[in-house]
Amino acid sequence: MIKLTDPSKLHSLGWKHKVELEDGIKVMYDWYLNKYNLGAK
Repeated sequence: MIKLTDPSKLHSLGWKHKVELEDGIKVMYDWYLNKYNLGAK
């Protein structure tokens, strides 16, 4: 099952995203690795 989201209601309220999804996932993943020192092996 695939769930698609429609941000049109948020956009109509003036909200706009600042980070693309793929970029946000990468930033969060890198943060997690650094926070828990998993990146240094």
